[in-house]
Amino acid sequence: MMSRRRLALQLTPLLDLMLIVMFSQYLENRNRSVVAEEELQAEREQLVRQRAELEQEFQQQQGRLQEAWESRVRSLSSQHTAVAELLSRTLNLPEQAVREITALRAAGRTDDAARLQAATDHLQTQMPLKGAELFRFLLQVDEMQKHVSLWEVHIEANGKAQIRDGQRSATIDYGTEEEFATRLFEAGKSFGDPRNLVLVLLTWGDAQLGARQKATRGIPRLLELLRRDSAGIRWYDFSVIGYRPEGPIFDAAR
Repeated sequence: MMSRRRLALQLTPLLDLMLIVMFSQYLENRNRSVVAEEELQAEREQLVRQRAELEQEFQQQQGRLQEAWESRVRSLSSQHTAVAELLSRTLNLPEQAVREITALRAAGRTDDAARLQAATDHLQTQMPLKGAELFRFLLQVDEMQKHVSLWEVHIEANGKAQIRDGQRSATIDYGTEEEFATRLFEAGKSFGDPRNLVLVLLTWGDAQLGARQKATRGIPRLLELLRRDSAGIRWYDFSVIGYRPEGPIFDAAR
């Protein structure tokens, strides 16, 4: 039997060899860890640089967009102001309105002449305004039209009534106030959905007094039918503009 001393002497080299192998593996793994840490740190630094570059590029792009937007706003504002100033300088009392007012007074239609004169006077009061003030006034009108649908009911010289919403129109015959209201109501239902507030403007041309009176008395009935049909979703109101020269007040729905 091999003695214990001899067995110990044989195991010692094996143990030393194992320690050497383990130490070598430790050194190798440590070197790998150091290399991996260095590579990871390099990737982190690269990502930080890329992020900084992207942020800088984004800020530069944002600055260019902001400058472009401000330049565009200044350009539009300048254009609008120039247009408003041009209107302020060049618009005067239309000669056609003067002729119409004179003709109405000569025909004894003083009420129609007074309405047209008032509208013309109001237009004249806006003309002396400075460009910025006139532009602000036009913006207010434009903003109002975004929330209000304008319908025009015009009594033609032949006694017929034409209803328009700026895109569509319909013409009806009527002999009584009730026919005026019900037939215009049916015609208006084909116009589609207006805005929540609808303003109906009643105008007439060289129509007979009887046709004008029936329309004036019949339009409240028309609004009653419209309000009932809308079930409270929309509100309808009207204004009697009175006489105006031929041609619609507005040509396109806003």
